[in-house]
Amino acid sequence: PNMPDALPLKSPTFIHLASNFKAPESKEWMFHKGHVPPDILSCDSPMIKESPDDLFNISPHDSSHRNQHAWILCNTVSRLNKVLYMYKEKYCPKGYESRKLVRLIQSKTKDRGCNQKTDKWCYPLAQIEDLPNDWRKY
Repeated sequence: PNMPDALPLKSPTFIHLASNFKAPESKEWMFHKGHVPPDILSCDSPMIKESPDDLFNISPHDSSHRNQHAWILCNTVSRLNKVLYMYKEKYCPKGYESRKLVRLIQSKTKDRGCNQKTDKWCYPLAQIEDLPNDWRKY
């Protein structure tokens, strides 16, 4: 996602991602390192779904650090996807999975009945989005 051209503060030089970052107030978007699927480097695993471009702007700037969380969400996920793309370009055969389908979540709203042991892309703290609801049948 895009960030405003002029941020009110300097960008941090180091971020310790030991928290659960959520934004905006509705907490629709979140990042926690423990929610990233363990097989994210697999050539057939999709990448992380990025928050909307206006997340920073729609997050209240005076409400319990939501603007900081929005900044961290936008930057962390987009940079993680960039690293994943570079990794897959180097180590995966052409045709690797590059879609951004994995949404990190607190509790599932979709695909609740999947079985982590037998179903493809079934994660306890992430869900697949932007595919038809019945995508597992095919």
